[in-house]
Amino acid sequence: MTGILSIDRRRFLAGAAALGSLAAPSVPLFAQTQKRGGTLRMSVDQAVAKLNPLLVRVNPEYLVAELLYSSLTRLGLDMAAAPDLAESWSSSADLTEWTFKLRQGLTFHDDSQCTAADVVATFEAILDPKTASPARQNVGPIEKVTATDGVTVVIKTTAPYADLPVALAYTNAKIVPAAVIKAGLARLDREAVGTGPFKLVSFEPERLVVVERNPAYYDRNRPYLDRVQVVIYPDPTAEVSALMAGDTDLMLNTIPTEFGRLQKAPGVKALRTPSGQFCNINFGCDKPPFNDIRVRQALALTIDRAALVDYVAEGYGTPGNDTPLNPAYRFHRDLALKKPDIAKAKMLLAEAGHANGLAATLIASDRPSVRTQLAVAVREMAKPTGLTINVETMPHSTYLDQVWKKGSFYIGFYNMQPTADAIFALLYTSNAAWNETRWNNPDFDKVVSAARTTIDEAKRRELYGQAQQLMHDQVPSIIPVFFDLLAAQRLAVVSLVVFGITQVLPADAAVMMLGENATPESLAALRERLGLDAPVWLQYGRWLGGVLQGDFGVSLRTGQAVAAMMVEALGRSLLLAGLSIGLMLFVAVPLGIVAAIRHGRMADLVVSVMSYVGVSFPEFVTATLVVLVLADWLQLLPATGYVPPTENLWLALKHLAMPVMTVSVILVAHVSRMVRSELVDVLHTDYIRAARLKGLDGRTVLFKHALRNALLPTEPRPAGNPGGCADHGGDLFGREFSGRHGVCLDRQEDPV
Repeated sequence: MTGILSIDRRRFLAGAAALGSLAAPSVPLFAQTQKRGGTLRMSVDQAVAKLNPLLVRVNPEYLVAELLYSSLTRLGLDMAAAPDLAESWSSSADLTEWTFKLRQGLTFHDDSQCTAADVVATFEAILDPKTASPARQNVGPIEKVTATDGVTVVIKTTAPYADLPVALAYTNAKIVPAAVIKAGLARLDREAVGTGPFKLVSFEPERLVVVERNPAYYDRNRPYLDRVQVVIYPDPTAEVSALMAGDTDLMLNTIPTEFGRLQKAPGVKALRTPSGQFCNINFGCDKPPFNDIRVRQALALTIDRAALVDYVAEGYGTPGNDTPLNPAYRFHRDLALKKPDIAKAKMLLAEAGHANGLAATLIASDRPSVRTQLAVAVREMAKPTGLTINVETMPHSTYLDQVWKKGSFYIGFYNMQPTADAIFALLYTSNAAWNETRWNNPDFDKVVSAARTTIDEAKRRELYGQAQQLMHDQVPSIIPVFFDLLAAQRLAVVSLVVFGITQVLPADAAVMMLGENATPESLAALRERLGLDAPVWLQYGRWLGGVLQGDFGVSLRTGQAVAAMMVEALGRSLLLAGLSIGLMLFVAVPLGIVAAIRHGRMADLVVSVMSYVGVSFPEFVTATLVVLVLADWLQLLPATGYVPPTENLWLALKHLAMPVMTVSVILVAHVSRMVRSELVDVLHTDYIRAARLKGLDGRTVLFKHALRNALLPTEPRPAGNPGGCADHGGDLFGREFSGRHGVCLDRQEDPV
């Protein structure tokens, strides 16, 4: 792709990931009209296992469904319903009967006509329990759907329902042909027959999905793109590398631990916006021990929510309060944030009959990785109360088959919904589509149902507030953190933007080189020699042509070739990185080992305090302290400069010492904590006990058996800085990129 996609924060937050108006690559800075054509290469982190739009369940599947299908309505920027296949609608005074008028001349991808009969058949399929569509509980209390003519659909509800037009924008409520439904929905497992802006070209669930522009789409001006390639990258590091290398143009989602890397990558724009996306700790409220409300409340009181924002979300999030509504929702109630209270948690456990402790296994899928991080953090936070939590991680596909909606203690991951009713009806009411907690609270069901059927705004707010209070108090699941949405895109036109800025700045390159006292003749001669007298478009074209051949020009400041300066800078960066990682391994691993084998003693306390202090200091603070102490006060090391190791090794090491220490502090703190934590767990496993019983000496047990396994999960993350305080703002998903369906990447559920 040869351009940049502009990103609009409100659209992403509203859930407008619909790609019907996918923009063409941005045109040159000086062009007057927008060009059409081009291919967008978008990466996702999970397989597109399901193609049937009525059954999709994870973000990449939602994305493909948006490309290929349409709904009656879509979400606008303000989270209100906007026209899609239905160009208008109206309701009865009591909000129990809605009439939708379809656009004229709608066609499916197989060239068959899309009429009101197809809409009726689609909703009958959605409402049929045998279809098992998540939309069944999320399109509202629909009683009956009928067609009065070819373009008129009437929907009757069992009670007043003001949110119906919004609910019909639900991702799984895509319109499919009545003939396909009659013949069997299995056809949609490998084939797409929709009315969306793109048509399916190829479908490889684990590797690549390709779609092309639908010439019969109802909006004749869109989409702008010819094709979209959805590329699957199961490994997040490989996905980031592909974007940085230019193999893809846009990452739909990136994990917090990779976001810092993207922020520093040249030619890449890291994108961030707050959202209602969250991880939760689901309890099976119908089985011991979690059927006892005191056990759930006790575990909730062990959670340090502010700390989890730093540890799990890497600072890119906000604390949760055990309700799925945060300030992004219209009817959010501001409740006092729960804080850790170990004494009260112990008291509750004792009252529940667990005064001597309680053991449980917490299951986490490996996708996204924040779930495993949350599970490990919860395990550590719960230990002081006597709760022993064993963390079990499994592949995502296994989790979906064996744990999701079946387990009694596991980590869930969910996206924001368009309304409060949608998120409650999806997860927490007794008849929820994904009633994972089996909380089945009649009082909660009653207030949610009343809010759904109430027209009065103030009354709805009060009822939804009561629902949140019930969840906050009874804790069917712990919701400790909400995640900012993180994505990234290639900045293929960064050079255009920078070049354009240089044209409007008052500075003159010729004057900078020759000085203010240069004669007009000498300035004119230099401008001619440098090509600065040529038209702007020609100047840029010459420069870009040189770049494509590896010639970046000559620095006006130093007179050196820019390419050579880049190579020199890269060498210094690699040297700094290598020394920092070496120092980290040399210091962090031994510290972690000492803390683990001296678990609970003074050495463990000292190492733990040091690691917490190290993690707490941002790098700019560490750098300032190091310079003040070692260079300014003690004058032991030089504060500036660089000496190549080939010239003088001792001086080179002195100049590198402070940068290496600055970079290594957080690495040492993080890795030593990881080594300690993992080694403590390994040393208490059965096979280690067996090795000791066999008579093996402590050194052999430690280094040959325990340490080898403890180091496997230990991963240094130079880019992760939980103590950092910079706010890296960014706008997500642009008008040009997503101006059609209002679906949602942020809004729809993702059972990962």
